[in-house]
Amino acid sequence: MDTRQSKNGQLPKMGQRYWRIGEPADATGLTVRTLGHYDDISLLLPSRRTCAGHHLYTEQDARRLYAVLALRDLGLSLKQIKVCLDTERADFLGIMREHLAHVEQQIETCREVRARLSQVLG
Repeated sequence: MDTRQSKNGQLPKMGQRYWRIGEPADATGLTVRTLGHYDDISLLLPSRRTCAGHHLYTEQDARRLYAVLALRDLGLSLKQIKVCLDTERADFLGIMREHLAHVEQQIETCREVRARLSQVLG
């Protein structure tokens, strides 16, 4: 892609800052390889690439990355996160409700295992 154009084909705004892939990786504690994987699965696409193919991220990309991290911390899979970020609010809420039900089931299962362990250790 031409280094002057963004992924939507428009010229960058004057004064817009771009970060190379290592900067958001360092800021978030992720690896460059992880960000590359996010690009491969279209979860976080860099807004631009240099002629040499280096990833360049904008402030909007950084906001999306932090949303990815927040949803990942809630236990969502990368596939669920992509759907959440790329769909309407109703779909997002539906996914979150499904995930909550799954987490509640996991909690119940853990309680049952705990009770059985307590009996064994009695």
